[in-house]
Amino acid sequence: TFTLVIFGSDNKFNSESAKAVSALLNGLLDHTIDNRGDVGSWVRKQCLVSLAGLFESDSLLLTRLSDDRDLVLRLLGRALQSATEKIDKLRAAAGSLLEIVLHAQKLEGLDRHICLCIDELRRVIPPANANHSKEDA
Repeated sequence: TFTLVIFGSDNKFNSESAKAVSALLNGLLDHTIDNRGDVGSWVRKQCLVSLAGLFESDSLLLTRLSDDRDLVLRLLGRALQSATEKIDKLRAAAGSLLEIVLHAQKLEGLDRHICLCIDELRRVIPPANANHSKEDA
């Protein structure tokens, strides 16, 4: 795990955060296979873990990135795509990312379209602790 620390003005922070998130989203498309096996799955897992760490460390990151609607929608789409992977570890990492983005991020000042998407996703993907309480009942 790593932590991305970006110092500077808010605009510089937003720009650098957007670049980091975009690079990690591109890594989710890596399906490289070589003599070591499915190395692309290693890259995809680390990208999911890194994205989760970024969003977990800053509950306003989604809001900071919302100037770029396409970036936020790519984030949601690729996280959902990763949640359907055949590999259990990738599905688990994608689930953790979705949990953080959907339920731990503050939605203040988000684009209306993005809020509607997140509200709909929250409806079908409840917080993990809500699932546990239903199972325990």
